[in-house]
Amino acid sequence: MAKKVKATKEIKTRSYRITDMGGRPCLKINGDFLATEYGFETGSRVEVVKDGDVIMIKKIDQATTEYLEAQKRRSSIRKEMKNIAERISLMERGHALG
Repeated sequence: MAKKVKATKEIKTRSYRITDMGGRPCLKINGDFLATEYGFETGSRVEVVKDGDVIMIKKIDQATTEYLEAQKRRSSIRKEMKNIAERISLMERGHALG
């Protein structure tokens, strides 16, 4: 007689509890399934999207992460260059007056 095999779900539902961390709500998710089922690695970046009562955690691919970090560095450099230009302008005006 053939043994019955229980059909397995394609996507497993997992349940977590929100905990307290320094007075703030915290959600800790860990486990091998993050790497084996979803392809996460240490340092992977995610985006959290809220849609009504649904919260989605979306993995951000490496190329997008690198692009976003490059944009942040570029903005930071531009801001610093603007500050330097303003300081030079103030120094030049000070020398012209003095």
